[in-house]
Amino acid sequence: ILEKYLNNRFNAGAAKGREEGLEEGREEGREEGREEAHEEWRAWYNRMIEARERGQEFEEPPPESPPRKQ
Repeated sequence: ILEKYLNNRFNAGAAKGREEGLEEGREEGREEGREEAHEEWRAWYNRMIEARERGQEFEEPPPESPPRKQ
């Protein structure tokens, strides 16, 4: 009985640790994705402003926005 108890406790703790690690990794991935999207938009915006300042038309479409979570 003690062996079963300890085994269950260890496995439950390991599973919880894995889940916490996965969630942390997901959040890091989301943050990196947000940073990349901001960089893409910032670069596009800067190209648009520069073209306007030179009196040129700017027909490049804006970067695609990732779908929002609801």
